[in-house]
Amino acid sequence: MLHLKLCFVGVCFGAVIGIFLSLLFHHRLIRLCCAFFRSIHELFWALIFLQLFGLSPLTGLLAITVPYACTFAKVYAETLDQIDKTPTFAISHLAGAVNLFIYTKLAPAWHQLVSYTRYRFECALRTSAVLGFVGLPTLGFHLESAFSEGNYSQAGAILILFYLLVASINIWLKPKALPILIVMAWFYLPDFEATNWPLFVQFLTNDIWPAPLRNADDVNLQVVAETLQWYSSLMNGEVLKGVINTIVLTQIALVASAILTLMLFPLNMKLFVGSHFRVFGQGFLIVLRSTPEVILAFVFLLLFGPSMLPAVLALALHNGGLLAS
Repeated sequence: MLHLKLCFVGVCFGAVIGIFLSLLFHHRLIRLCCAFFRSIHELFWALIFLQLFGLSPLTGLLAITVPYACTFAKVYAETLDQIDKTPTFAISHLAGAVNLFIYTKLAPAWHQLVSYTRYRFECALRTSAVLGFVGLPTLGFHLESAFSEGNYSQAGAILILFYLLVASINIWLKPKALPILIVMAWFYLPDFEATNWPLFVQFLTNDIWPAPLRNADDVNLQVVAETLQWYSSLMNGEVLKGVINTIVLTQIALVASAILTLMLFPLNMKLFVGSHFRVFGQGFLIVLRSTPEVILAFVFLLLFGPSMLPAVLALALHNGGLLAS
């Protein structure tokens, strides 16, 4: 149940914050800040907030809210900018800025905004599952435990439950019931644990700093030179190799995703497969797009061993299923 609670509350907070940020998105500072925060994966946000809040629901809630709010801000701003501005000239400016915004921008873009928000809710379902890998008691925690213990039958049952949850969104996620579901999700969230401020201060002031600065009594030219050498060795070693591998992996996965999309999209169209087989095609695409990339990569890692192949296959299958849907 924590799985759904985090999704409802996190997406709600992210959407509300995102709509306000979208109104300020024309400022360069807001765009840069949003780009920075949304570029950090939810799993890394969870690891950061874990230092402050521990294994608390607040960790998962913030891990979803922060990047989602910045993503919402970008998409909402772009959607509102694409709306036809003709109605703006038909309404008197004496109506006020709020009324102008509601009737000339928000109302015409409402269906697009709702559609994207609903899509992000489905993304939050996958995200909250992945957050279980850092110890939060979501569906992903039980899934990771089953995989780690080699109990693949239990892992398969959990995945089937997750697929059914995603496939039935249209049944249980109704607009009229949404406010009630959000209030209930917030009300029944487990209590937040006490904040470990000393640990968080130590994390910011000591743990994340380079080793030469962390171990130095004072900052001098020798310490600065050692720090630059430390960064240089890090960049020329692990980081540079990781960046190159990431770019190569991304490009291969992007091409593979495009090929898979062209192969899979007929499964979602009655013109190609008929109405009966389309149901099975949609089910197959739901499985592909709903399975988090981390889980797909873990499965392929067991099958093919450590290499780029598991990551490429995981990204290609997930994104291909998502685009084909």
